[in-house]
Formats: sequence, structure tokens, C-alpha cells
Amino acid sequence: DLGHIQNVMMEVVSDKTGYPSDMLELGMDMEADLGIDSIKRVEILGAVQEIITDLPELNPEDLAELRTLGEIVEYMQSKVTPTDPTPPGSAAPVPTETVTAPAIDLGHIQKVMIEVVADKTGYPVGMLELGMDMEADLGIDSIKRVEILGAVQEIITDLPELNPEDLAELRTLGEIVSYMQSKVASPAAALGSTASTEVSAAAATFQVADFIPAPSATVAIERLSSVTKIIQDATGANALIVDDGTGAAVALSSQLTKAGWNVTALKPTWVKASSKKAFAKVVKVIEISDVDEDQIKSIVDNGAQLDAVIYMQGANTISGIEYPPASKQGLMLAFILAKLSKVTAAAKVRGAFMVVTRQGGSLGFNDIGLNSTDTSADLVQGGLNGLVKTLSHEWDSVLCRAVDFSAKLAADKVATLVSDELLDANTELSEVGYDTSSTQAKGRLTLVGVATDSYALTAGNSIDADSVFLVSGGAKGVTAHCVIRIAQEHKSKFILLGRSVFSSDEPSWASGINDEAALKKAAMQALIAAGDKPTPVKVMQFIKPIFANREISQTLNAIKAAGGQAEYVASDVTDALSVQAAVNPLIEKFGQVTGIIHGAGVLADKFIEQKTLKDFEAVYSTKIDGLLSMLAVTKQNELKHLVLFSSAAGFYGNPGQSDYSIANDILNKTAYRFKALHPKAQVLSFNWGPWDGGMVTPELKRMFAARGVYIIPLDAGAQLLLSELSATDNRCPQILVGNDLSKDAEGSSVKKPQVSRYPTGLATSKVTKNLQATNNVFLEDHTFNGNKVLPTVCAIAWMSDGATSVYSDYQYIGFEDYQLFKGVIFDGSEASDYTIDLVPAEQSDEQGIVRVKVTISSINDAGKPVFHYGATLLIVKKLMLKGGLAKIKLETSFAAITSEVTPAATALYDNGTLFHGSSLQGISNIVRCDEQGLLLGCQVPAIASVKHGQFPLRSNNIFANDLVYQAMLVWVRKQYGIGSLPTSTAAWTVYREVAIDELFYLELTVVEHNLDQRRGSKVVCDIKLISQDMSLIAQVKSAQVRASKSLNAMFEKK
Repeated sequence: DLGHIQNVMMEVVSDKTGYPSDMLELGMDMEADLGIDSIKRVEILGAVQEIITDLPELNPEDLAELRTLGEIVEYMQSKVTPTDPTPPGSAAPVPTETVTAPAIDLGHIQKVMIEVVADKTGYPVGMLELGMDMEADLGIDSIKRVEILGAVQEIITDLPELNPEDLAELRTLGEIVSYMQSKVASPAAALGSTASTEVSAAAATFQVADFIPAPSATVAIERLSSVTKIIQDATGANALIVDDGTGAAVALSSQLTKAGWNVTALKPTWVKASSKKAFAKVVKVIEISDVDEDQIKSIVDNGAQLDAVIYMQGANTISGIEYPPASKQGLMLAFILAKLSKVTAAAKVRGAFMVVTRQGGSLGFNDIGLNSTDTSADLVQGGLNGLVKTLSHEWDSVLCRAVDFSAKLAADKVATLVSDELLDANTELSEVGYDTSSTQAKGRLTLVGVATDSYALTAGNSIDADSVFLVSGGAKGVTAHCVIRIAQEHKSKFILLGRSVFSSDEPSWASGINDEAALKKAAMQALIAAGDKPTPVKVMQFIKPIFANREISQTLNAIKAAGGQAEYVASDVTDALSVQAAVNPLIEKFGQVTGIIHGAGVLADKFIEQKTLKDFEAVYSTKIDGLLSMLAVTKQNELKHLVLFSSAAGFYGNPGQSDYSIANDILNKTAYRFKALHPKAQVLSFNWGPWDGGMVTPELKRMFAARGVYIIPLDAGAQLLLSELSATDNRCPQILVGNDLSKDAEGSSVKKPQVSRYPTGLATSKVTKNLQATNNVFLEDHTFNGNKVLPTVCAIAWMSDGATSVYSDYQYIGFEDYQLFKGVIFDGSEASDYTIDLVPAEQSDEQGIVRVKVTISSINDAGKPVFHYGATLLIVKKLMLKGGLAKIKLETSFAAITSEVTPAATALYDNGTLFHGSSLQGISNIVRCDEQGLLLGCQVPAIASVKHGQFPLRSNNIFANDLVYQAMLVWVRKQYGIGSLPTSTAAWTVYREVAIDELFYLELTVVEHNLDQRRGSKVVCDIKLISQDMSLIAQVKSAQVRASKSLNAMFEKK
């Protein structure tokens, strides 16, 4: 309930921030009052959801709009499905944590029991009473009873072992709860501890001890084949083109209108036109003089739904390292168009967001030997590549692409190539260049990472004790760690720039206190002593300078201990005059700056739809204006070293970091330009992945681990920088550090955030199905314990057929969270009519997938509802799917199988391992069976084609799908000698259906097996159906069975 969520929220915020809970109020703003940034917000919300485990998935877009603790609590409460008034003993949701219950009292067991029964039967909590008979009132048979009791014991782990014979005599929920309570000797409190953060004032040290080297790569050009075009009817589709002034936009609009597009052209007045060609009258032309978000929103909202946006960059000529304001203005226009255009909702054709740049045709890459980069190209346009690469992660259903050309390429050729790219079948490429004036494929390219060993380079360039490095962001964090490592090796001099005002003196109230929580308490006492009321903001204002001063002191002490020299000065790196005033006196002391390390950066993580121009400016100015400020106090032609802290987001893109990706990709292009202008300088733009420190909290580490993202250890990263900086060979100005985070890299985006979704407009619906055993002769082959039983795969087929019949424009591609509540058993008491309730989501996810919650129920003789099955179906618009999911080939091979059924396979159906009759006997070969899983050869019997009854095989091959669960029953019986039955499945993805008579493999991998009878004997497996050419047919995640010796007799042939 609301109070429970409030209490958990306050406890978590107190734990994660160190503020006493009595100081916190629900009306406090998370950022303004508590200093909770986006990273800490992720950590806090993750902790709340770990405790309140039955909170539904929370929408990141909605959460981003909430400011106060109270708003977030109310939002969470609103997402909990309303129920009828809760009966005594069944109130608040129970955390599934296994060690933190304060005591095992009667009330706690009651709550857990009610929650588990509701989850396993489908009945709302408000409908359940402890006095209900498990069988007579709730229809809970012996199998379901085992599952429920096992789930209760998984939550209350310190319940003692319960006697199965005693439990068998108990009828009601209340009797079972009382029995459990009687077996607890005495309530025992579990003590928790709060970890404290130690703040050491000692000098930081670096050990070159053994460490695992971080993976790294240089950047290279990869040649591409010509475009393979899709065929789409663009009649009536709507495109917005931003005029580049070269005539290419005019030519492109002409080609698109001939193909049936409706075209609107935006003409920015700041773009200098080099062509006098005019748009055709059929093109709507709108002139804009500034990047006014309200004006652009009005243009987008008042026009037809956009299917494509194509931003075309003018061919500006810029010499040296410059970032013209007019170019930045164009970049901001593309940024705002991405925010407002809603191309994710494109319906007439595949949505597209494209940018056209003039960086020489090779994406700003400078291959020194070929001199392929136009050294007068505008550097700012490199940010457009970063924008598109991030959009490609955030918008899976949209073609996101940057296309680069030489400024010399004719306008009509540019238009033709852009039209081709718009139709490219390959949607994984996010940037493409054409480095010749020819339209032939030989000029088509992209950039890729090529693995290298950054630790095996020959050292020997001119870093020594006289080297003077100007460092931004270098007094704290990972940059400081790298600077210390350089000092240890070369004894150099460092001018450290930072925003914090540094003082070596510390207030007396903070002296000697290293624990963060204790420091906050001391700050509160200091505020009270001064006559002020402590608040979280005031406390943080008190202690933040303490932390900053201590970290700066650590860095200065460590550099000095290493034999180097360092001075810290406070300055805003984005203000050139401020930097000049701060640095010039130190240049007089240390000598002329010989190297720059630009490590300063600001994050403003939000998905593009929530971004603001203020966010853009904060991120852009720190990286770009900051570099200009630093270069302004140096003699560029005398610089020996230029080190830029870019990011993997600049090369690969990263969800939520469009502005950060923009700024860092401009730094990458700057590195190539600087190297081309100053070939003797050592120039390095490090595209770092996440570091193990700083903002990477344990919560974020878990998230990165789930996505397969490598986290750079501090020592490994610092040594890598030193090795590259000290090397005699500056083989590439751009170094990628970490693993491949491209859109199509394995593990790079296991679960993408929900973003940029479109309204479905689908209504809630009901479908009634009549089911008779006599109409489904295959049920004779699915007889269990003397009765025909509807296979669980038939329930899934029912659901998918019901959904696609109602939502006929959609195709079924799988399901999530399937649960068997009470199966349909043909024992004479079964219903004949069943209701399928369909509740579609209001919006799709970012992949265009619509989730439909489905429940199958009937009415019993007493007029009460009986819930049988539940799941969340995944459906996609047929137009978007274009015939099916992408084919996935597995990098493996298996022994060949034939249609001949082996004796071992036949025995499975004869010896009680399986109870299935002839039409369901699809296992033909046991290739492998061990502790890790099994591999089967399978073929659906031909007889199935005439026995399917009310379940047509064209949409769901129930006979092939049933083998998934048969395989689990086989593994449990083979390994443990007991029977089992399916209860739930986390996810099932359908790539295609199995054909009758098709030979295929079934690979089962055991994920979890717990055959402790007291815990309910649960087995969880992942399963793949694989064709003979090693392509995935279907993939099942976390299918679960419950096992029991009592099932053995029921499996025997009668």
C-alpha cells in the first residue's frame, strides 16, 4: 500500500544518501533538495524495486518527469494494480528478500501465503480469505499445492522443514499458516548493517602491480558493398528535408516527390547558399532564422505525421581548429528535430532519420598515407554522426544514418546516393561515407574498430621532467589517476584545472572524520550550533567542499610523492578569459605548456525526447569550448601531446547520451584534424568505456554486466593511457577502450529501455471460445492420471490466435510471463465456454512491440470465475515486421539426425518417463543428456496433421511446441528419477513455426535445479528449437517445472 512504499522509499534514500530518515520529507526535490543526480536515482529506484518486488516495471520516461520523493512514491502506487479491500492478514505486498524479515510471526506468514496464492492462482488478493478450502474453494490440486508451498518456503527461507504428511491433512489456507507458525521455535530478528564510505585523506598511490589489460582498438576504414534496397510504396509518405544550400536538397526533394513522397523543406537563413536552384512548387518551403524549439514544434505538430527527416549540412570551409557558431546552430537544429519529429511513429513506410555531412567522404577519418580527409571540412558537423549513432540505439524501428560526402561531389549525385541509403535493407549501419566522386560501390565505407595491444608499444617519445601538462578535470576522478601514473613514470609538471575552490585548511568539526555518514552528522551539529536548521541541501553544501579538498590534496600529494610537480587552480574551463588568468602565472613558473589532457566532462543523461537545449549546451560547452580555452593559452605548433578524453558514446552511440555522443565525436574529428595539421605531435582521443570508479555504482555495474559492457579497471586504464602517450608510434589518433558497444554487438543491448514509443490505439477485448474434448482427438494422447488434460501449449495457441484475430494488423512473435493457474482437465466438471481477456498496452515499446496481457478463465457451477492461464503476448504490426523476425544462425554444429526413431527415444514413452500418446511422440533421438542439459533430435509425426482439432498448425504447431516441456520432463526423470509438470515460462520468442515432418534439434540448458522436496523441487531451463541448418526456430527462456515423486505413478500407462 501507499504507506509501505513511502516507508521503503525513505529508508532507501536514507541508506543511499546518508541523511537520517527524520530529516527527509516526501515533498523534497530529489535533485534540488537532496543532490540526487540521474546516476544515484537509478541506484535508489533499483533498491526500492528489489525490496518491493511486486512493483510492476516502471516507465523511464514517466520517472524522468518526476521531481520529488512524494511524486515518485505516488507514481509507484498508481502502477500497483488496484484490488478490492484487503482482508485481515493479507495486506501489504511481501518482499521476496530472503534474509531481512524482522521476525517470522503469524502476520508475516499470512501475508506471504496470500500473496503467493494470488500469484499462483490468478485470483486478486482481495478475493482471498484464510478460511478458504484450498481444493473446494480455490481449485488447488495436489500439484499446485506443492508449487505454492515451495514458493512460500523460497520467500521465508528460515522456516523449518515441514512434514508432508501433516500438510496433507490441512485443508484451508489458515490451517497451513498456523501449522507453519507452530513450527517456528521463536521469532528471531535479523540484523542489518549499513555500509559506510571511507574518505581517506592520505596521498593516493598507484601500484603497477599485476592487472588484467583492458581491451583496446584503433579505428580503420572498412569498405562496404553497394546498397541492397528494400521495396516500399512511398505514396503519401511525408519527409522533412533541411536545405544545405548546395542544391543537393533540391535534387533530393525532386527524387522523393517522384517516388510519391510529400516533401517539406526547412531553409535556415544562416546557411550560405552556393546554388540558385529552387524547390519545386509541390514542395512546401518554410524559412527559419533561429533554433526556436516552440516554432519547430509548431511546424512538426501542424503538419502530417513525418515518416523521414533528412538533415543536410552545408559545405562550409573551416581551417584549423575552429567551431563556428553558425555550425553549432545547425547541429542544435538537428538535435531538436530528433527530439520533436516523432519518426518512430512512421506508418506509411519505414521511419528514417538521416543526416548528410561534407567531411571529405571518409567520415572525418584521416588515413595518413592516403590523405583521405578534407582538412578544411567543418569539424562541428562530426557531432551529427554522434547524434545519429545514439538515435540508432534509442529507436530500433527507425533507420538512423549519417552519410558523408566530399564537398566536391555534385548535388545530383549526392541526392541519388542519399535516396539509395534511405532504402538500405541493412539497418545496423549508422554511418556511411563515399570517398570518391563515383556512385560505384567501391567508394562506400564505414568506420570500425580493429583490435590492438596498447600495452605492447615501444616507449620513447619526448615526455620528461620538463614536460608541462595542462589538465582539465585532472585533480579528481579517473583523470587524476592517469595523471598520477604519468608523474610516476616521467616526473613531469602539471597544471590542474578544476571548478572546485581549493583550500588545504579544513573546519574543525570535520577534522579526523572519514566516514561519510558521520561527516553528515557532524555537519548537522555544526549547522545547529550556528543557529541554522539542517536540511539535506545545506548539509551537502557543507560537506561537498570537504570531499573535494581531500581528493585534490590526495592528487597533489601523490604527484609530489612520485617526483613530479603540480599546482591546482580553480577556473571555469568553458571561459577562455578565466582559464587564461588562472594559467598564465603558472606558465611563468613551470614554462610553456607542452601537452594538453582534456578530461573535463558533464553528463545530462536523458532520452532524446526529454532532452533540452540547456542540456545540450552544458555538455557541448564543457567538451568543445573547454578545449578551445585550453588551446588558447598554448602555442599549438609547439604542442607535443594532445590527449582528449572522449567516450565510447562518441564512436558507438549510447542510449540517453545523444548530446554527450555529439560532443565526443567532435573531439574525435578534432584529433584527426590536429594530427593532420601537426603531424609530429602525439595526438590521442581515448574513447573510454565506463571506468570502475567515480559514477559507476554497484547498481550500474549490475546493469552494465547485464548488457555485456566491459568496465575499465583504474590501474589498467591509467597504464593504457601512459603506454599510448609514451609510444614512439602514434599509429592512430582514435583509441577505443573497452568492448564493442555497437548496436549489433553481442550483449551490447540485452534489454533496451522503453523509449520513443507510438500509441497503439488498440482496445481491450474479450473472445469466447468453446472447447470440447470430442472436437480435439489429440487429447486422447494427452491423458494424465486417468483424465484428458489440455496441453499448456494449447493455451498459448489459444491466446495468440485470439489476439491476432482481434488485432488483425498484427503478428504474434512470442510471449512473456506465462503462468498456469488451474489447467483445463476433462473430468466431467470442466466448462465448455472459456473467456480470453485481452488488455493491450497503450503504447508500443521502442522496437514496435505491443504487449497484450491475456487471461483465460471460465465460470464454475457456483457462478464464480476460475482462472486457468495468463501471459503477456508480444505482437508487432505486420508492416513493420515485413514477414517475420530476422533469421539467426548459430555458430555451432550438431551430429546429424535422421527420421529413424531410436530405441532410447521410444522407451521414453513406454517406461513412464513421458505419458504422451502417438501424435505427441515427437522425440526421435537422444543425442546428449548430462547434468548441464540435453540435446534431442525431433520430428512431429505425420499423423498430427489430421489430429490438431481446434488448433490449426499454420499459426501454432502445438505438437512441436509441446516437445519443449517434454524435454524438461525427460531431463528431470533421467537425472533424478521423478516426474514433473510445467508451471510457468518467462519468455518464448517465435522465429517461425516447425513444419510437419521437419527434422529439428531441441537443445535444453539447465539454468537452475533445486530438488529439495521442502522447497518444492523446482527446475528452470532455457530451450532452443534449431533447424538442421543451425538457424533458430524458437527460443524459450526460464521455463519452469515442479517435480515430485508423487507424479511417478500418474505417468504410468494405464
